[in-house]
Formats: sequence, structure tokens, C-alpha cells
Amino acid sequence: MSAIRTAIWTAVSTEEQAREDKVSLAAQEESSRALIAGRAWKETAGSYVVAGASRTRWVNLRDAELAIPELRRMLDYAQVGDHEQAGNHDQGGEHDQGDLSGD
Repeated sequence: MSAIRTAIWTAVSTEEQAREDKVSLAAQEESSRALIAGRAWKETAGSYVVAGASRTRWVNLRDAELAIPELRRMLDYAQVGDHEQAGNHDQGGEHDQGDLSGD
């Protein structure tokens, strides 16, 4: 079985989340890379970085895609097979990954 092709998603939606005692964008990226390496996945798409926009503001994902260009870009690249999932570090300190393959 080949390694799962993975992108990194980092986001800080509010000034509160950007405080020094929270997880910075750089720390999220580092943590996500550790997750990818630890699971023997392959980072194929680099990082999608969103500073200052919250996906949770929208009920409909399509509305969020229109408002957050990096989200749209990540989903577009997933559709053409650039990566199968995105790994991220949530504010609770746990890793998460989302299947973007559309299957």
C-alpha cells in the first residue's frame, strides 16, 4: 500500500487564538508534519494557511469556500488528486485529519 498523500491545514481564526499562549500557525504546521511523519504518510501538497478567517462562521461549506480562498484551493487540489486528506492540529492539542478524496 502506498503512503497516504497529505496536505497540511493551519488556521487561526481570531485574535484570541493568535495569542502567545495558544498554538501558532507555525506550531500547528510543525505538529502536523510530525503527525504525517509518524504515520508514514507523504506530504504532497505543502501547507494551506489561513490567518483570520473562521470556517465555522458559515453553515454551508460552499459559502466558506467562496470566502476563504485557501479552503477552495485545498479542495480543488484534492479533487485533481494532489492529496487525499489534510492533517491539522486543533486548538485542543489533538491531531485531526480529513478525507478529501471525495469517495
